[in-house]
Amino acid sequence: MESKQLIKERRTIRRFSDRSVQSQRLLELLSEAERLSSDEEPVRTRYIFALSPDEKLRLADYLMEKAVENSIVKVALSPILKSYHKHFRQVPAIIIVVAQQSGDRIQDEMIFGTTCRIIQSFQLLAWKEGMGMLWMTDPVLMKEALFKNIGIKEGEKFVGMLNIGYPEKIPKGRSRTLAEKRWKVLEGLN
Repeated sequence: MESKQLIKERRTIRRFSDRSVQSQRLLELLSEAERLSSDEEPVRTRYIFALSPDEKLRLADYLMEKAVENSIVKVALSPILKSYHKHFRQVPAIIIVVAQQSGDRIQDEMIFGTTCRIIQSFQLLAWKEGMGMLWMTDPVLMKEALFKNIGIKEGEKFVGMLNIGYPEKIPKGRSRTLAEKRWKVLEGLN
């Protein structure tokens, strides 16, 4: 498949079939994505896998453990939280992506950018093989308790959670705003 067509046809997948995802193939695709995306800098990205039913259940429990501290809000959001819990247990594979941080703002932004390029390349490589994914950065994930439970260390930054599997159904593409309608020329510079 041609690159342009691959990029155009890739979709975010939220509903997955029961077909299992091979961990070895995921590792091979991640390695290839790193080679394609990291220039000559060393990769400062770490991956936490949840593939087995027990690992996904533990992750789902961690996510819900501190999702909402306020008990009134927790009762109000109970159906949503139950839906999240069920979703995380049913996703064929989950990879949590973590970027190392150096303490230098500019270098940390560069590491974050490289990590995002790796994820994007990984998405495209997986799509070419029929796998889809959802790159999650929802506020429910941004909890220190979760970070501690899954082993994110001091000096690391959560970049996202990738839900991966074979699509149950591929959604139709949406219309997009053309770049020409969103850009502006900076005028008056000497």
